[in-house]
Amino acid sequence: MRALLVTLGLIASLGVIYGAMGTLQRSADSIAMLGPALGLFMVIGAYATRRAWLRVWMGLAGVLVMANVLIFLQPQEPGTDLRLYTKNLRHDLPAPAALAEDIMASRADVVLLQEISPTTAPLLATLSDAFPHQHICRWDDDRFGIAVLSRSPFAADGTCSAQRALAAAQIDVAGTPVWLVSVHLPWPWPSNSAANDAAASTLIDTLDGAIIAAGDFNVLPWSGRLRRIRAATATRLAGPMQISYRAGALRAPIDHVLAPG
Repeated sequence: MRALLVTLGLIASLGVIYGAMGTLQRSADSIAMLGPALGLFMVIGAYATRRAWLRVWMGLAGVLVMANVLIFLQPQEPGTDLRLYTKNLRHDLPAPAALAEDIMASRADVVLLQEISPTTAPLLATLSDAFPHQHICRWDDDRFGIAVLSRSPFAADGTCSAQRALAAAQIDVAGTPVWLVSVHLPWPWPSNSAANDAAASTLIDTLDGAIIAAGDFNVLPWSGRLRRIRAATATRLAGPMQISYRAGALRAPIDHVLAPG
């Protein structure tokens, strides 16, 4: 049993190291989602082993995990230029009146929505009086439409990525043109999301000026995907990170807001 626990701890530590390599391999971003479980196996393995070098190795892997997490838990001063509301609606979830009430109560200037489906689309009509300027992108699978809603008029025609990834529309914010980008990218792996990532990059390259990108990135804050998008949009993560996805025992911060600062 001791040997099994040590082996599991060693495998978990290798998984943690691999999960930090999202800039090199898309599958690493998905492996990183197992971080908490891998961390638990590392602790058990470090306790079970009698070899000092294994304890040091697992300890270093644990430090890497904690460093990644703590960086993105740092609080920030809230901005005052724009109030933004973003939500993945879940394509099969009826759009209840309570959701519209929640959006209105937030006093948001703009709303970015993901998974606009025939089931959730009625929410757009419900919000049309408060947010008359609406840009919606749809692809072959109409369960995963993406939308940008604004109280103020768009300053340029909205645009959509070639594959399901981004919907973008520009508004004026305190005299500055700002692109609002609603994001919904598939899981990096095992989903074949390379085309979606490429479509996102292609669209971002066409956007001139300031960008705010928010929505369901389906990756953790320290992922390679998010680092690439932050670099391409000249933004940083608006923190601190928060849990946004819950499925059984899995809890993960995979929805984010990126802003110029």
